[in-house]
Amino acid sequence: LVLATISCGRPQQPEDLLPEQTMVDILYESYLFEGYSAITTEYDYRKLSSETVGFYNALFKKYNTTQEQYDASVDYYMRNKRMYEAIYDKVIYRIDSLGNTML
Repeated sequence: LVLATISCGRPQQPEDLLPEQTMVDILYESYLFEGYSAITTEYDYRKLSSETVGFYNALFKKYNTTQEQYDASVDYYMRNKRMYEAIYDKVIYRIDSLGNTML
């Protein structure tokens, strides 16, 4: 009973948890894609949906992962506030840095 109580306090880490840097890379690329899509497409949701699915399939393949593994990793990191914030801080820094190099 004591072990059950202790284990409930911290989220269980998935066996195939994506490393923090991989999460940063995936989120960075996905935000760039989403931002680019938002400003370049003419609100044809069918086309956007098809392009989005294709993009994410290619992105997950690039990082040798699956949607399920990514979702489980996001869920785990979201339950670990400090880790989640650290990941997003790195993503934001990379996006900000990209903007600064374009000026």
